[in-house]
Amino acid sequence: MPQSYDNVVFEFFHASEPLSISRGKVIVREGEMVLDVEYTADSHYDIRGKSAGQFYEGRHMERKGDVSVHAKWILLDDTYLGIWAEGQQEYLFRFTLRDAD
Repeated sequence: MPQSYDNVVFEFFHASEPLSISRGKVIVREGEMVLDVEYTADSHYDIRGKSAGQFYEGRHMERKGDVSVHAKWILLDDTYLGIWAEGQQEYLFRFTLRDAD
């Protein structure tokens, strides 16, 4: 049964840019994790990560005018940590899934 997590905080780190924070939703299904990350008030990155051993990997389902995004992430303790490649830039990113209170 799929699990859904709302209001997930995604933190993006880059050597020459300040910390960037976005919010979104994560859906976990058997063998797949979907990251729906806001990048403007009405636009989202939609990355369907497929399980590849110990990590997930996927691409943004691009629409016209979107920047290409490829992401790869792994669970370390209770935090997901990964690489987010957007256009020609690479970021480290992290997020944690918490059950609703």
